[in-house]
Amino acid sequence: MAVTVATARVTVVGHGKLSADDTHECDILIDGAITESDAANFSPTGSETVCLDSVGGSYDAALKIAEILITTGTSTAIPAKAKCYSACAIIFMAGSAQGEGGLYISRKLSILGRLGFHAPFIEDGGQKVDAVTANRAYRAAITAVGRFLAMVNRSSATPKEWVLPLPLLAEMLSRGPDEFYEITSLREAMQYHIDLTDYEQPRQVSRETACIACFNIIGRPSTLPCRTEHMDSKTDGDTTIFSYRFILSEETQAFCNIIAAHAVVGDHGLILEGGINEKVQAYDSDLNFLYLYGFDRKLMDLPRAKK
Repeated sequence: MAVTVATARVTVVGHGKLSADDTHECDILIDGAITESDAANFSPTGSETVCLDSVGGSYDAALKIAEILITTGTSTAIPAKAKCYSACAIIFMAGSAQGEGGLYISRKLSILGRLGFHAPFIEDGGQKVDAVTANRAYRAAITAVGRFLAMVNRSSATPKEWVLPLPLLAEMLSRGPDEFYEITSLREAMQYHIDLTDYEQPRQVSRETACIACFNIIGRPSTLPCRTEHMDSKTDGDTTIFSYRFILSEETQAFCNIIAAHAVVGDHGLILEGGINEKVQAYDSDLNFLYLYGFDRKLMDLPRAKK
């Protein structure tokens, strides 16, 4: 692996696949195989963004780099055309940033990048593995995961359960050295709290997209019909404000309220809340218009941002 630091723009090293345009938001670029010497030489000061383009390497080295990231407030990103697999994915998930309330999780995946997970393993050189070696590999994998979780517990980044969500950990551990669990859909990115870049935001809110957003926030399939209990819209200058209330299930009385503000000049606001029997179970006011896309949409199929 090579670690490159730049004051203004990253100088791409290693295989040199990424262009300057692909890495324009990077302060540090990690590419190639991850090694122990890379971990020893990795020393961000915090507030930087580390871009990743690596198919893996040493899990031990990756854990050391991850601990530096999650304790210094250093964000991670996978740019367009980049791949981040195996040990690299562990580094990616440890991205953090400093906010008013302390450290928070901060990692971004381009819809044109690749992110894949599998369990830690021991290289066997293609040889037949005996029982002793297999047992050693299993213990090494469990130990590596345990070290990562202990590192998360020691850190002050919040919420801790977002760093490596349990459903993602289960998927990771079920994959062997020759297979990957890749993040390919909007549902997976949102479920694992991975921010996305290089997509085009929806330009307007309709009853149909508002219905999709409501199903998304409570985690139900968006193929079910929405019954509109209330709908209102009003225009104030250049801004149109939509207000919807949907009943998503007559049987369970699952509901969703949505208030969306759309301005002609491009400013957006979105507030969603949803639940069952009038008890709010989910709420989002992050102005995240990705909710308006179906969660089963593939990342590569999202509209791409115009540069």
